[in-house]
Amino acid sequence: MKTFTHIRFNPNGDSYDVYFVDDKPLMQGDYYDDKVTDMFAGIRIYLAVMFNEEFSLVKIEAETKEVNELWYRHCQFDINETLSKYLKRIGKDFNLTQK
Repeated sequence: MKTFTHIRFNPNGDSYDVYFVDDKPLMQGDYYDDKVTDMFAGIRIYLAVMFNEEFSLVKIEAETKEVNELWYRHCQFDINETLSKYLKRIGKDFNLTQK
């Protein structure tokens, strides 16, 4: 069973979404320009219908600790970064809440 992790930054404002699958980066971007939430919904439907794949979904909301117009630069992952290292790094600048 795959585990998807969805991290939404600043969910009450200009949000930015990051997705990991089994501790590996999958995709990132914002809703308006990149449509990542729509793409992710398509991936989930594809896995369920085509492969009868089971998966779990972990949702995390991240709020900036300090007001900073450059917050989005801190939330982008490195392609080689694992989920655990990523969460540790962003925990310095964001309050993380699992939903």
